[in-house]
Amino acid sequence: MSSVRSRQPLPTFESLGEIELMANVNVAKNASKPNNVSAFARMGKFIRESYVETIHKSSWPTLKELRQFTLVVIFAIAAVAVWTGGIDFLLTELTSTLGRGGQ
Repeated sequence: MSSVRSRQPLPTFESLGEIELMANVNVAKNASKPNNVSAFARMGKFIRESYVETIHKSSWPTLKELRQFTLVVIFAIAAVAVWTGGIDFLLTELTSTLGRGGQ
């Protein structure tokens, strides 16, 4: 006699995401602030943790990368300025031509 087990379907990514989301919501609900810690103490802790993360846990660009990124930003700003100026010029000419009655 062979025992046949009924197979349950494997969970889908959607159901796994829903389970994870529910777990995060429950953790957030259960994580209440301690009543004996003042607002200033919590702010101080936040500032200290932010400083440590900014200085020690972040990767900063090298001087070469910084120059390259700066040039990219300057080029992008110039391109958008030229594009905006061109559109402005064309629309100004169009509206002035239409305003004069096509004369």
